[in-house]
Amino acid sequence: MKINVCFTDPFTPLKDACQLVVFKNGEAVVPEELSQLFLSSCQRYAQKYQVYLATGLYRDGGYLCMALFAPDGELLGVQRATHLNLSMLEEVSSYDSVDIIPTPIGKVFLAVDVDIYHPEVLRLAVFQECDFIISSQMFPMVDFNEDRIFFGARSAAVANRVFILHTTPFSSALICPPELTSDGSGFLAYPSGREQTVEFDWEDAAILRRVLLDNLLGSNCLSHYRNILEK
Repeated sequence: MKINVCFTDPFTPLKDACQLVVFKNGEAVVPEELSQLFLSSCQRYAQKYQVYLATGLYRDGGYLCMALFAPDGELLGVQRATHLNLSMLEEVSSYDSVDIIPTPIGKVFLAVDVDIYHPEVLRLAVFQECDFIISSQMFPMVDFNEDRIFFGARSAAVANRVFILHTTPFSSALICPPELTSDGSGFLAYPSGREQTVEFDWEDAAILRRVLLDNLLGSNCLSHYRNILEK
């Protein structure tokens, strides 16, 4: 399925037609006391522009969260961070579930902050047949470097044969298996601090991902570990 996605700063008026908007994070995670106002504003934005909207990071109920809204304003789902940056350990709790959000444009997994660095989280999302991943990370400018993207979101896209829409406060990128790009880079849209609109078709990676999953499910290694767990 072909999808036009726009990466933009929160609540920026849309210039180009698109189906999906992904907000980049601001300078800080939206605090708990402002979370409901933030979500209400996101809901109105999705309704106004008739788009699916992936929010930036916010705190709610003692968790670090990210949400997805439908064009009619319906809250389709919320994912809470399953892993936490060390600086947040005393401020929020970790969540214990990977929740796939089914939508008319595909099954979506929201990778919250450092979850993008945890292969077991992303592999579980892929085993649950997510079609693409939206990743939102938060860190200060002093910690921003290309390696965070190359060894985080890009490595995850390569390992799981899946499209990843990746944002930080300073950049956005559209990443996929390298063989689907003309230059072999794995970037359909290179990391950029500017607003950008890009088209992608997550079905392009579906066969690659199916082969990966079939090989994993049929591997002797997996059977070995299952036998251990059954004893």
